[in-house]
Amino acid sequence: MIVYWSGCIASMIAVYACVRSSLRERHRWIPVFLSALPMILVAALRYNVGEDYLRTYVAYFESVQQSQASGYAHQEPLYHLLNLIVVWLHGGSVWIFAVTAIIFYAAVYAQIFDESPDPLLSVFLIVGMGYCFVFFNAMRQMVGCSILLYSMRYIRQRKLLPFLLCAAVATGFHTSCAVFVVMYWVGRIRIRPMAAILIAMAVAVASRWVGMLLRWIVSQTQYAVYLLSVFDTGETAYVMLAINAVLLAFMAFCYRDDAKYQTYFNMQLAALLVTILSGKVVLILRCLWMFGLPAIIALPVAVENLPLEERERKMIVSVIVILYFAYASYTVGVQNSNNVLPYQTIFSRWIS
Repeated sequence: MIVYWSGCIASMIAVYACVRSSLRERHRWIPVFLSALPMILVAALRYNVGEDYLRTYVAYFESVQQSQASGYAHQEPLYHLLNLIVVWLHGGSVWIFAVTAIIFYAAVYAQIFDESPDPLLSVFLIVGMGYCFVFFNAMRQMVGCSILLYSMRYIRQRKLLPFLLCAAVATGFHTSCAVFVVMYWVGRIRIRPMAAILIAMAVAVASRWVGMLLRWIVSQTQYAVYLLSVFDTGETAYVMLAINAVLLAFMAFCYRDDAKYQTYFNMQLAALLVTILSGKVVLILRCLWMFGLPAIIALPVAVENLPLEERERKMIVSVIVILYFAYASYTVGVQNSNNVLPYQTIFSRWIS
């Protein structure tokens, strides 16, 4: 965990420096890139870190490289195109991890700089909430989720074309991102806290029937192969359910009646509904990432709205940092979720 927390701290220092300087006002993407660079390097220079590193991403790249795609169904078009470009430029598989890391963190940090009232907390939450570790495994999907996070600005601005363009690019990396299109309309609906609680309760009561309907929909798609597989466990993700319920309750307590807050509030409600349906629909938790990732900005937005003095607000932030530090350190540092330990770099191969 030392590498990950070190990258996080270095990134936070860079964010602080960029925020304090005039660089942020004069240039848009330079502070984004400089701030994200430590996390990009951690992701790009890793070797065999993450369960899918060798067996999925390196294997797919090598199949494209050798023009022997038998046994490897073509993945989404933009991801496949990325592999083709790297092969055409005579690059190695490490460039796939580097380019995807740049896309993922550039989109996430751009949204943080534009919309988070506390960029330092948002950067911390990328690690604290575990999304950087999810990226190490579900790389294609997390690239798509980062682009969807960036597209949230167009929901409030009612700019359908740019939003659909972002959704199309995200879907080009992972098909599941197409589901997010409905949020262009759902994201702007004014859902009060009490209504959100009633919606969550209704979905919980009707989860069996909703699950059956969604399973039938899945059976008509390419993901039907996962039905009745080892991934179809029927187990409810109680920990994630509790975390998302607490996040929604906190946002409900801090509720503010404006378009920005409402969009993030609705995203968190969607994240809770997905976790309620976990165990009822195979792999539905993969949809959690596209609705859950906005929480790295939603939580600072909610904290900003607390009717407290600045000192008291900082105490709340400290509690959040301690809790998520403990959560990430236990789930990753002790349980090694996402198989990201031990961390090793591409240089390890040459040294050994």
